[in-house]
Amino acid sequence: MGSVQAAMDWTGTRAADQAQSVTFTLTNVGTQEAVKQIMNKAASQAQQSAVFTGLPAGNFILTAKGFDQTNGMGNEVSEVATSLTVTPGSMKTVAMAMVAQIKDLVIPTPPTPPTAGSTMQMTGFAEDSMGRLVMLPPNTLQWSVAQNGFGATIQPNGVLVTSAAGTITVTLAASGTSQRATVTLNISNPSSTGGSAGTTAGTTGTTTATTTGTSTTTSGTTTTGTTTATTTGTSTSGTTGTTTSTTTGTTGTSGTTTTTGTTGATTGVTTGTSTGTTTAVTTGGVTAGSTGG
Repeated sequence: MGSVQAAMDWTGTRAADQAQSVTFTLTNVGTQEAVKQIMNKAASQAQQSAVFTGLPAGNFILTAKGFDQTNGMGNEVSEVATSLTVTPGSMKTVAMAMVAQIKDLVIPTPPTPPTAGSTMQMTGFAEDSMGRLVMLPPNTLQWSVAQNGFGATIQPNGVLVTSAAGTITVTLAASGTSQRATVTLNISNPSSTGGSAGTTAGTTGTTTATTTGTSTTTSGTTTTGTTTATTTGTSTSGTTGTTTSTTTGTTGTSGTTTTTGTTGATTGVTTGTSTGTTTAVTTGGVTAGSTGG
């Protein structure tokens, strides 16, 4: 775990006379989780510090805002923000001051390069001659971007919005001064990732068995019966069925019953001739004929 110390120097400026408290917000760039501390101006101390401990390694943005009342209340009278990197086992100190004289404007290089179609929080600040971050009145620093033929915009709070790959120039200016700071950024296309492997499921077949039977019976002179069985598909077990037909006549002539079909693993052909009374019984797709007296 790492630590960050915000060291504030209250001396020497009109802003210092107005500011009675400062809020420090430390935001994790990766997770957007933020922790906050409030510092009230001590009458007997020109320098005070706020310390953040137990921080994970990574990139953070530290924002300080001065207010004209204690406990971070009232009107905002000054502000500054910077980006920083936390490393395990070390403390990062950020020196701040409420002074009127600006020596330089600084835009830290973003820790990660921007990509097309994304947003990024830019940070910039003013430094004094001692290299301390200067607490300036709100909206003193102004952002702009030269697109160089590529779509990009930047909001007043420093949020950069990109729409295409290319090179852009971001400028930070302090109103009322001639101070400028610029940084050139190369915007790349987002890296592509491969698709996941496809999975194809097999299709389970369906077996349909259809049996069509036709029976014609004429009482008296002639009897002709025909049964046709048709099986389509595959059946692992036979179908059991019972069919009984009885024909009675005074003078019987030759009757022929023929069954041809496959049910399960059984195939049979039966031909029977009967005179008088004929009884046919079919079981499991096979017909047995008996001859009556």
